[in-house]
Amino acid sequence: MKHIYRIFLTILALGTTVVAAADVVWYDGKSPVTYQVQGKVSPVVEQALQMFAEDMELVTTHQAVSDKHAPIRIVQGRGADDGFCIRVQDGQVVVEGHNARGTAYGILELSRMAGVSPWVWWGDVRPHSRFLPLSLPDTFRLEHTPSVEYRGIFINDEDWSLRPWSKDNMGPQTYKRLFQLMLRLRANTLWPAMHPGTPAFFTVAGNKEMADSFGIVIGTSHCEPLLRNNVAEWDAEQRGPYNYITNREQVQNYWVERLKEVVSSGQRPTVDNQRAMFTLGMRGIHDGSMEGVSGPEEKLSALQQVIDDQRELIKKHYLSKLRKTGSNHQSTGLEQVPQVFIPYKEVLEIMESGLRVPDDVTLMWCDDNYGYLTRLPDAEQQKRKGGGGVYYHLSYWGRPHDYLWLSTTQPGLIYEEMRTAYDHNCRRLWIANVHDPKVAAYQLELFLDLAWNIDCICHGLTRFDTVEENGSPEKPRKTVDSCHGFTRFNTVEESKNQEKENREKPCKTVAICHDSTRFDTVEGNREKPCKTVAICHDSTRLDTVEGSGNRGNGNRGKPCLTVANHLKRWLVSQFGGQVGEAIFPAMCELYRLNAIRRPEFMGWTQVELDKKRYPGGKSVPGSTQFTLTEGYRRMEAFARIEATVDTWRPLVMDGRQDAYFAHVLYPVHAAAAMTRKMLSYETESLRAYEEIQQLTEHYNTMNDGKWQGLMSAAPRDLPVFGKVRTQFPQHPSVGRLIARNACDYSLSRPNVQTTNSPNDQPTIIPMLGHSMNAVALPRGVTLTYEFDSPQDGEAQLYTAMIPTQPGDRGDLRYQVTVDNQEPVVISLKTPYRSEQWKQSVLRGQALTKTPVRLSKGPHKLHIQALDDHIIADQWMIDFCPDRAFYAIPVSKGT
Repeated sequence: MKHIYRIFLTILALGTTVVAAADVVWYDGKSPVTYQVQGKVSPVVEQALQMFAEDMELVTTHQAVSDKHAPIRIVQGRGADDGFCIRVQDGQVVVEGHNARGTAYGILELSRMAGVSPWVWWGDVRPHSRFLPLSLPDTFRLEHTPSVEYRGIFINDEDWSLRPWSKDNMGPQTYKRLFQLMLRLRANTLWPAMHPGTPAFFTVAGNKEMADSFGIVIGTSHCEPLLRNNVAEWDAEQRGPYNYITNREQVQNYWVERLKEVVSSGQRPTVDNQRAMFTLGMRGIHDGSMEGVSGPEEKLSALQQVIDDQRELIKKHYLSKLRKTGSNHQSTGLEQVPQVFIPYKEVLEIMESGLRVPDDVTLMWCDDNYGYLTRLPDAEQQKRKGGGGVYYHLSYWGRPHDYLWLSTTQPGLIYEEMRTAYDHNCRRLWIANVHDPKVAAYQLELFLDLAWNIDCICHGLTRFDTVEENGSPEKPRKTVDSCHGFTRFNTVEESKNQEKENREKPCKTVAICHDSTRFDTVEGNREKPCKTVAICHDSTRLDTVEGSGNRGNGNRGKPCLTVANHLKRWLVSQFGGQVGEAIFPAMCELYRLNAIRRPEFMGWTQVELDKKRYPGGKSVPGSTQFTLTEGYRRMEAFARIEATVDTWRPLVMDGRQDAYFAHVLYPVHAAAAMTRKMLSYETESLRAYEEIQQLTEHYNTMNDGKWQGLMSAAPRDLPVFGKVRTQFPQHPSVGRLIARNACDYSLSRPNVQTTNSPNDQPTIIPMLGHSMNAVALPRGVTLTYEFDSPQDGEAQLYTAMIPTQPGDRGDLRYQVTVDNQEPVVISLKTPYRSEQWKQSVLRGQALTKTPVRLSKGPHKLHIQALDDHIIADQWMIDFCPDRAFYAIPVSKGT
């Protein structure tokens, strides 16, 4: 029987080698792939066809060619959205886009089916050559419609990374490569590079035309109204001050010039095919406050006048000209011209003081530069015709500290914040700030995958749901996914109480983590492949979770991925199944360690401080907050990760070694070396510094120097990147403690004081927090923890929450209660850029301390959310009042 089963699996694995009679073969294994185009198509479709032809050459050794008898038929629709459908019809594979961009996406979906990664050029992920047929069954149908209308990237072009790498100084050839990547990732909007030293996008010949040919909508950041790059384009000597109060005529002329240029150049935009998105409002020349105004009332009045005037300018100099280009524009109104208002930094306060933003304008909400959304639209704002958007940072230059070297934002944070934004009707525009798409490859793809299909990742998994029963409280869920683990001998029932661990019992649901393999088994039988994995600490599967549902839409019964599975699938797609699965736990552990402290933050330094006290406004490394034990455990954890990724390097397929170095070896070894540099003795510290330089040199010289200048080992030359190290604190710590991850709440049903809706349950968010399994608590939900106090006496209760922001104009409160004692209410709301906020975003946790008195014996701790956007990570009760610690010591390693 086993033999027959293996034969079946072999046939299934070969798949396309056994072609049913009804299947449509679109590649026969030897001849060039052919396609036919129905009717006239837009330039973006022609670009996609050229990319597809080159992709097929990589896969089949022959470029795809046009042929009137081809099995692939390309149809460009004339709809408004970017969706597409691939279906088998009348013996052909039909790729039909809802519009031109959708058609391009559909064509490149065939490339994905043939094994071409979106990172084929940017990531050097070369596809396998194949000589087996590619076919689709006669019942095949795949249809996509984007969740978010405008999806894109803001190029954070500081003085390293893309700009020094660009051979044409951020010109059309650089943008061509970027636009190709955007098509592969189904993005359609770009905020171009705009920092000092970069030419303004519209001033470089060929840039706008290149964008038009790829169907890319060009917008601009919060400080660049009406598509003008003030840093590069405002000439104060010629035009005077950039002051709307004293120099209004010159400022308006400056804006009108660009409006006229946009409407008259390149492919003319239409209602269905916009090529420009206009940012309204006004700030200073470069990310500063508006000039010439002071005081709340003056700021409000001036900004209101700016917006009202800008709308009139768009009508007169853009819309009126647009209407003259053809009869199909006669019905175009101002509300159909994409416009966005971005209440970033101080502009949010002005907006909330009474600013009138027209209803058809998109309100774009921002994070705090570290991935935590600061505001979300209220119930009335969610009804706006212009909808909502999100400006989200995957990199940042600024206080308290830059993170512009390695991309380490946790996938769980990206998912949770963007899902929350989507559920608040932010579905019009999503822009991710990236300093380098190659370095931020995975996070950028995750962000854009969510923008394309918000339900590609499931939400709402709790420890009380089962896969089969969708929420039955009788059985714990078998697949609440993440990646960081206990050991495989922790049982599900006893992991909630570390004092009662019974390591003699085998794990009932197996971890794929440090000390287990994918063939470890349920009930300890190593002859059977693992089917399930442990909840809370160490759970992870590549399989989809049937029927788990999605928050906000009640979509149950459809397969979906968890965040951890999404990462695993990405690794498998880049490096193959064997390598991808093997290194997945190591990459999860990398995210955990970097969440505890990003590599750029390892010096415990800050930037933009008082220049009278700190030279250049930058502090220098001094004492680390890690204890000696924490430091050594962190270095040991990194050593294990390095050993894993190095072990599997020889098995990486030919043509993907550079990809493996860029996406795996460099971030792992560089982050590990930064840890050793900052925490080791002088000799080892210097050795680690040199290792970072050597790794960076190899990065820039691999693939015959293709990436020369792209990677910098010292962005902005901050002190943390030098030949420096820190000192450990010398504080003895004596006393007992009890520490838990928030996801270890009691297996009995928690005290949910709201309805039984999926939105009113605690949900575990994999790959978020120091625990890698933070718990989102809707308002009114209570988590309960049982623990035994080892002694009588006074203790400190530490609660570690994800440092979210209120999301509305209210508070961000939760309360803690021990047994039946008086509840203690704690607020996480902190002023933006306050020292408390800085420490929270640097730590990745908002840590608060509450005194408690305990008697020896059993107790219960209750944590209840009093407001929305509360996400619990860990807690600790400590009988040592002066204990030195940085990370709550829940499990092995730090």
